[in-house]
Amino acid sequence: MTEEIKQIQEQFNEVIAYSQTGITAPKTDDLFQRWLEAKRDIIEAFGGKLIVEYPETVTFTLTEAEKQQRVEDFCQMVARMSSTDLVNFIKTNSEGFFNNQVMFQFNSDALKIPKGMKLVKAFKFFESDPDVLSKIQSAASMLIQENCVSGRLCLSVHPLDYLSASENNHNWRSCHALDGDYRSGNLSYMVDSSTIMCYIKTKDNEILPNFPDTVPWNSKKWRVFLFLSDDWKAIFAGRQYPFSSFEGMNFVKDKMLPKYGLGHYQDWIEASLNTVTNQLTQEPLRTRYPYIILGGYIRPIHQVIINKPGSLQFNDLLSSSSYVPMYAHVDNSDGLFTYPNGFTAHCDTTVSIGGSVKCLRCGCEDIELSGTMMCTQCELRYGDCVDDSIEICPCCGERYLYDDGVYIQSLDAVICPDCADNSCSRCDICGELYPDDDLLYDEIKDRKICVDCRDWEIEQQYLNAEYERERL
Repeated sequence: MTEEIKQIQEQFNEVIAYSQTGITAPKTDDLFQRWLEAKRDIIEAFGGKLIVEYPETVTFTLTEAEKQQRVEDFCQMVARMSSTDLVNFIKTNSEGFFNNQVMFQFNSDALKIPKGMKLVKAFKFFESDPDVLSKIQSAASMLIQENCVSGRLCLSVHPLDYLSASENNHNWRSCHALDGDYRSGNLSYMVDSSTIMCYIKTKDNEILPNFPDTVPWNSKKWRVFLFLSDDWKAIFAGRQYPFSSFEGMNFVKDKMLPKYGLGHYQDWIEASLNTVTNQLTQEPLRTRYPYIILGGYIRPIHQVIINKPGSLQFNDLLSSSSYVPMYAHVDNSDGLFTYPNGFTAHCDTTVSIGGSVKCLRCGCEDIELSGTMMCTQCELRYGDCVDDSIEICPCCGERYLYDDGVYIQSLDAVICPDCADNSCSRCDICGELYPDDDLLYDEIKDRKICVDCRDWEIEQQYLNAEYERERL
């Protein structure tokens, strides 16, 4: 397997060098060593493989709730682009949306649309602008095509799958894309012992966005991150892309996980506790953080889900404002553990996710920013990451950390510390920092002063002189 891993690392480095500005010769030895050690138990469960594939084609469909939400979102888009009449027509035929069929005959003084007509074609009766019509029809057709997804279902800890977590040719992406705000989070997922990629792929490898032509890889039609608990007694699922399928997640739980050595699990739980009832007033009170029920215990989710120090990923389980964590615990029937006194099996279960990663350019310092695969100093010198913590100095044009910036009152601007040190000095009277060109040199007293202090001194000298004349 050593030769296989060496080849994978070479391909991995090609992708990094192609997609990440400033990294021409990626240093990934430490990353791969940690990845192999972290995923060892999972690889062993996979029978020594990095990717296991269900032997038959599978098909996952949208949940009814997801279908309804997609139609609602589509209607909101149409409302911004077209008429209210078209929105109402779509809503009336929402049950036939994903079958692309008009469900009810539409009659008006000037228009008759028969039942059974293609829904998308019927849009032309409500929108006369050909460009707008084309955009709306294209968007609807794409949604209809994404009603379900078919292909080969895989579980993977392969490094290229972490890099391609959001690189595909199926019109969806997330913040974990290789040009995304959390791109370095893919590396953090690599070095933990919990994160497994689960996806439905295309039949053949393809050239992916942000991948070079020399490294074709699978294009993910659907994917979800799975997170094994440290004791392998529970499993959590991250947000699904590009849609949620409860049917699909049940297939993963019932068919994939047992088949490839990851355990037998009870039903998925998709709920959290965010309120408690005041027993005196019977009024609901919002909790400080969500709670989940695990093995009969009510536990704060942040005590169960733990981001390891230095982690760089966006953790849907902890950070999402819209996603409710989906999780399941081990089926007691397999004899792996027991429930003393009814429910105590998971009182200490934790899921440790992510971890720190060394800079892929220098290989020395830890990556600190989620939007780059370099340490901060390498990113400032060689990168082009757009991050709220990075600013461009108005004086020299170089990038610097916002927290290190120095405010110059006379410029009403924040500049980098180098410019502040090398091109600015403090007024010897007021102590404020000014560009050197804005300070006046007083040869008599051998000092630098600002214009305001110079004028203040002149004013004081004049007033003192006037006072002396009046006194005399």
